[in-house]
Amino acid sequence: MTVTLRRGVLLCIVGAVACGARSDLRFEGGDGVHASTSSAATGGAPPCADMTFAGDRSGAVGLALDATHAYWVTPDGNLERGALASGASEVVGHFESSEPLVLDLSDSHVYVGVTDRLIRVPKTGGPSEIVASGHFAPYDIEVDGDAIWLFDASGSVYRWRAADGLVSLVNGLTVPGFIAVDAADVYVAAFLAMINNTLVMGALLRIAKDGGAPDVLASRFSYPFGVRVDASHVYWGTRPDGSTDFEQRLWSRSKSGGAPTQLATVPLHRAVAFVIDDAFAYVTVGDHGDLAPYGGLFRVPLAGGIAEPIYERQGVHFAEAAVSATSFAVAVYPPAEDPTAQVNNVEVFCKRLHPGNAQ
Repeated sequence: MTVTLRRGVLLCIVGAVACGARSDLRFEGGDGVHASTSSAATGGAPPCADMTFAGDRSGAVGLALDATHAYWVTPDGNLERGALASGASEVVGHFESSEPLVLDLSDSHVYVGVTDRLIRVPKTGGPSEIVASGHFAPYDIEVDGDAIWLFDASGSVYRWRAADGLVSLVNGLTVPGFIAVDAADVYVAAFLAMINNTLVMGALLRIAKDGGAPDVLASRFSYPFGVRVDASHVYWGTRPDGSTDFEQRLWSRSKSGGAPTQLATVPLHRAVAFVIDDAFAYVTVGDHGDLAPYGGLFRVPLAGGIAEPIYERQGVHFAEAAVSATSFAVAVYPPAEDPTAQVNNVEVFCKRLHPGNAQ
């Protein structure tokens, strides 16, 4: 991504301010482990630790985790990864692009979306391969088996498969948001959607993977962002409209029907992204305007409850969040006031060191 990030990245101020015990975990200048490693003696789970990945220190934009590594792309076009066992990072690819970069993982590759191209690189590094090309600007991508789902910045949803190439499923969405998939369907959110010649505001949509008319699951939500799914529910967020609603919220709805349920309100001014595991949503947020640039990472129980601050930071943007079975992470980016400032690219937290209220 460029300085204007695709998901409205936050403003935060230099220094490491953390919630409670978090203040002893930060340092600037290099990769490393910054908290006691969680013991494998409890339940036989592998050990993990809180750590920082400095990387090239230009900031991270897209972010993903698997069982062994964090992966991210930087404004300078580097694809980097950090080892969760050691805290060491390395460059595994590079892209000549001044446009936003988005990424997702398969078992063997990192898939990166840039303007007009979808590219993959082996997770361990190696030659990049153009998977698909066309007139699109990826806003979000989701890798799902042999298919890749792409939400284009112009408001189209595409499916790519080797068998039939790039296929447009839906058009006419304004201010697109995230994309999520399950076994049968694709889920997207948009500020405006033209559905059967009717304009729908604040729409959460479900689209069959094989195509067809979108199903409107929810509507009239101000500035929806982020879409995530589990086996039974769809989750999304809303930002305030600034006139009648001044709160940002997380919502859920059963896939089988029913009214949306508010899970929590989230502090500060602008939410950027969130991810979920089987118990929590992890939300990156920030504030700006008359306030000093500032941001944080919050955790919300999927059953509903209070937004719990996990990590607060001044002097940087927060971009993506990511989660795996053992860890959760946040991508860090320089502030707009000083876009060339050096920052540590990624902060990773061990779940067992931060169990939260739902575990």
